[in-house]
Amino acid sequence: MKDFLFVINPNANTRKLEKTYPTLLSMAKKILGSTPDYVLTKGRMDAYYIAKDNIGNYDAIVACGGDGTANEVANALIGKKTALGLIPAGSANDHHKTHGIPFNWPQSLMVLKQGFVVHSSVGYGEGDTKRYFLEMADAGFSGFIAKAAHKEAKWLKGEPKYNYLILKYLFKFRNIKTKVILDEKRSSPFFPMSNIGISLTNQIVGFPVLPGNNPFKRDFGIFIAYGMSPISLVNALLHTFDGSHLKMPGIIVERAKRVEVETEEGIPWELEGEIFSQYSTKLKFVHVPKSLWVVASYPFYKNRLERENIEYEWREKELKTLV
Repeated sequence: MKDFLFVINPNANTRKLEKTYPTLLSMAKKILGSTPDYVLTKGRMDAYYIAKDNIGNYDAIVACGGDGTANEVANALIGKKTALGLIPAGSANDHHKTHGIPFNWPQSLMVLKQGFVVHSSVGYGEGDTKRYFLEMADAGFSGFIAKAAHKEAKWLKGEPKYNYLILKYLFKFRNIKTKVILDEKRSSPFFPMSNIGISLTNQIVGFPVLPGNNPFKRDFGIFIAYGMSPISLVNALLHTFDGSHLKMPGIIVERAKRVEVETEEGIPWELEGEIFSQYSTKLKFVHVPKSLWVVASYPFYKNRLERENIEYEWREKELKTLV
């Protein structure tokens, strides 16, 4: 791939990218052959409008930041041929992990140059706002912590910040009466929801709660914890690394293409690190298959392409001889 627009979020990683992006551009010139066009974002949703205004002008529009920046760019590219490129530069880079993007600028730039793209599914959510998402939407204890993370402990970042807030609010959270409808057919009664995640990947807030789930499935993976104290929930999350959480009481895993959630009161919902809803009591989530082209790591996907029926393309044909 040759033509890129870098959308750079200078606020990423507690404003570190504001100082280091010239180094990124210098590396890009050396690896890609020329300095890419670039735009610095100035505020929330800037990345979305910049990407939207440049669809069709570039092979890929590259989100330089974390998950929030990637989400904004992706929302403009849904259903388009222009691909989403990813340069990890945020405090959280979950979507980069999903597609095997190295957390190393020279290596992630080589991924861009190679031009291997996969056709990924996304989710669509309606609550206070309407938005596509790449990884997951979650609420309950994790949503409560996500909301606090936007206002508190600004001197911390990443996992240490979330761990601090989990300890701070461990005994303040209470379960929320919730009803879930799957695919307009299967409906639950109201139950005491501790946490819920509607996901395209295997992880929710960094924990592998949905083993084997990925954005090439035909539906969402859904993780539900109910009737649990925060301590019990944290204990269940710690057991996700060996999969034993799936046998614990109060844990349900489901699959569906459409999920409707009704809560007794408005609660914060996290979507790619942002609070996308906190007042609506009725929310809807829809699985949207094969709707976003993403520049990905070929070695990461090499042995999965046929097994998982992944649609892909090479957009830099002369480089196919390298693999």
